[in-house]
Amino acid sequence: MQRQTRSFGEARNLFTYTNFNSLLGQCCRELLEDPHIDVPQLYDAIIIDEAQDFSYLFYQLCHAALREPKRLIWAYDDVQS
Repeated sequence: MQRQTRSFGEARNLFTYTNFNSLLGQCCRELLEDPHIDVPQLYDAIIIDEAQDFSYLFYQLCHAALREPKRLIWAYDDVQS
């Protein structure tokens, strides 16, 4: 089943919006928890830069979209302020 797309403004109005990271996380959670949606495994590998800026739910969605063997690679600045 394919979910209807939603704009940033629609998502911001639908969910509790504190910052981009939490909004993206809430959108990812919605997709991951919907029993009518199977995330298609489309990718051989996903590389994420600036990983400290994303919710763990985004990583779960990326992981779900990977084919075996699941290659999820991320880079981050652990001391960035």
